[in-house]
Amino acid sequence: MLERVQLSRFLSEPNHQLSHLNAEIFELEETLKAMKQKRDRLQGTILKHYMLLAPFRCLPGDVLREIFFHCLPDDHNALMTVVEAPLLLSRVCSRWRSIVYYTPRLWATLHIPLPRPPSLSRIHPSLVPSAHIVRETFQIKVLGHMDAVDAWICRSGCCPLSLSFHAHDRNAVSSRIKPYLEILLRHVNRWEDIDITVPLGDLSTVLAQIPSRHLPMLKRLELGFTPSPHDKRWGSSGLFNAPKLHSLRLVHLPVPVSSLDISWQNITNLALRETVDPSGSTKFISLAEAHILFRKCISLTHCSLKVADSSDAVSPSALITLTYLESLSIEDYALGMSSLFECLQVPSLRRISYHCSHMPSSRPSPLISLISCSGGQIQHLVTDLFFLTLSDLKTIFGGLPYQFLPCCDGPFGTQTIACSKKTSHRSSLIQDFSQPPHTRLYRAKRMASPSVL
Repeated sequence: MLERVQLSRFLSEPNHQLSHLNAEIFELEETLKAMKQKRDRLQGTILKHYMLLAPFRCLPGDVLREIFFHCLPDDHNALMTVVEAPLLLSRVCSRWRSIVYYTPRLWATLHIPLPRPPSLSRIHPSLVPSAHIVRETFQIKVLGHMDAVDAWICRSGCCPLSLSFHAHDRNAVSSRIKPYLEILLRHVNRWEDIDITVPLGDLSTVLAQIPSRHLPMLKRLELGFTPSPHDKRWGSSGLFNAPKLHSLRLVHLPVPVSSLDISWQNITNLALRETVDPSGSTKFISLAEAHILFRKCISLTHCSLKVADSSDAVSPSALITLTYLESLSIEDYALGMSSLFECLQVPSLRRISYHCSHMPSSRPSPLISLISCSGGQIQHLVTDLFFLTLSDLKTIFGGLPYQFLPCCDGPFGTQTIACSKKTSHRSSLIQDFSQPPHTRLYRAKRMASPSVL
């Protein structure tokens, strides 16, 4: 018992010293914490001032405008979203916002989506009385969206416009589409690059009746028609006869291609898919029509056609020289395609995409005729293995030093090969074609460049 009392007396002083040290440590930690906070505030102030000295902030406005212009998306028109330029750039600082909003070129491109109305079919019967509130809210949003579209285009000043407008909803009524088209038509004299899904009814007629004199800047035109009857006046539409028009892409054209009033000699880029006759039946470009197009389009550099014809149809035999044609994409639904390719002289052709729907036969593939008329200068080739015989493959690749690129699915559900003229693996490639398809696919991937994969 005496020892416990002595130990307690002995520890009283150390405990007192420990409490004192803990108190001092706490005070020092609080002081250190306060000093760190003071340091962080000072560092923040210094950093903000250093940011004012950043070289980028010293760039003149015209240089920033050029940089901002190159920030716009290059694979589609600008979107009304804050995650892409130009709206994204306007949210960085007040100076950038001022430059962005007063640079017309940044607002000369726009994709306009048609707002989709809310679905009322899933509303519980007990909530039906509130459906009108949903409709009114949607109408308010649509009005705000139209105002934003109009303001966006007005900011572009006098710059040529690149616009796209697609009403993908087939149930979209004319009253929903018309206000947007009216906004676009107010600036029709500045259209340069236009991509529109043409609606039915009166709005289709309005577009068809635009005179060419109102389109002094139009260079590129893409029209997709809903597969239903349209106004017959599309054959003589001023959209197709704009003085500067050189790029044309048409899908489900409601009139025959031969009826179009176009300065074909000015067309450098051409893409034609299906046409639709007055009865609503889908038709494709025939061999004779394709021959006429090639004969008229003497300035073609890029062309994409979907050709279909009867099994005994052949192309006219007149020779055609397309001096400037660099790339050609063909979807072949005509057994006589070779007769068309044999008429062509394409000395500048470097890129070919060829897909067919008929099985290999004893006749050589039309692709052989196409490659031969190019003088063996093809640098890029995409085609389907499934529709080529071993003999065709040997002929196609036998004289060309190709290297395989990765395989992918073709438009007919087959394995497609993409080849580029880089290194010589000619003998091994031809041997690979005698292997089963899954083996060919494996070897093609193995021989591909790592940078491509």
